[in-house]
Amino acid sequence: MRDRIAAIGIAAALCAVAVAKTAVAEDYSRGASLLKQCEAAVSILKNPSVTRRPEDHLLAGRCFGVVSGVVGFIETAETLDWVPSWSGICMASSITNEEQVQVVTKYMENHRETLDMSGADITYVALRKTFPCPGLSDRQIAGSKEFQKSGH
Repeated sequence: MRDRIAAIGIAAALCAVAVAKTAVAEDYSRGASLLKQCEAAVSILKNPSVTRRPEDHLLAGRCFGVVSGVVGFIETAETLDWVPSWSGICMASSITNEEQVQVVTKYMENHRETLDMSGADITYVALRKTFPCPGLSDRQIAGSKEFQKSGH
């Protein structure tokens, strides 16, 4: 009987851990989580000498990962002609990863209505609004066949 109770307890604990991990993983893909992550990154960038919790560095790393991932994908896709320059982002190569994170963070802070979007989508929108291509309007980007095929 004890073995059966112990087995049920272990199974229940494993289910609880699996559910908790799933909830956390899903949460990290949303804009609200990205904002928290990027705020940690900006705080570290502004004052790197302050001692931080390890969790703060983990949050900052996640922010850098999302922003760098979106930028890297767009640069690679355009370089390899996977997509034409419909992304609408014309960012100078001199813009650093740190500056990109600051731009995305500021955008999210000023546009909290976007925080239910995915972090990748918010990153794309923030960069497109901050570094628009001259002579290319949002309507032209959204109206392009390539943009419509992309599912945006």
